[in-house]
Amino acid sequence: MASLIDWSVAERTARSLAQSPPTVTPDEAARVVAELRAATELAAGHVAELTRLAEPAVTAETTVVDRPAWIAANTASLSAVMDPLTERLMAKKPPGKLTMAIGGRATGAQAGAVLAFLSGKVLGQYEFFSVEAGQLLLVAPNIVAV
Repeated sequence: MASLIDWSVAERTARSLAQSPPTVTPDEAARVVAELRAATELAAGHVAELTRLAEPAVTAETTVVDRPAWIAANTASLSAVMDPLTERLMAKKPPGKLTMAIGGRATGAQAGAVLAFLSGKVLGQYEFFSVEAGQLLLVAPNIVAV
C-alpha cells in the first residue's frame, strides 16, 4: 500500500537542501570525533555528581554522525512513528486518486525540507527507534560550527 509520506523523497530532499558542513581537515575531524566520544564517557559521571542522583548504567550507544547520517536516522524514526498513524487514517478514510498519485511525494518533500533545516541546528539527540537500547546522536559538524 502506498504511504501518505514518501520517506525516500524526504531523505533525498533533506540531503540536497542541507547546508554544507564547516570546512575541517581530516585530522581536525578525527580529533573532534575522538573528543566527543571521550566527553560522552565522562558526562554521566558529571551529571550524577552535580545532581546527586544515582542512575543505572547508561546502555545507549553514543554515535558521532554527520548531517546525512542524522537525516537518515531521523527519516527512519519518523517513518516508524508516522506510518502506523497514516495507515490508520487511510483505513478510516481512503485517499483519492490525486492524493495517492502525488500526496506521498509532496509530503515527503515537506518533511525533507524540515529535516534539512534541522540537520544544521541539532547538536545532539537521543534517538530511540533505530536500536533497542536507544542511541545518542552527536552531530559533529554542528558542534564544530558552534
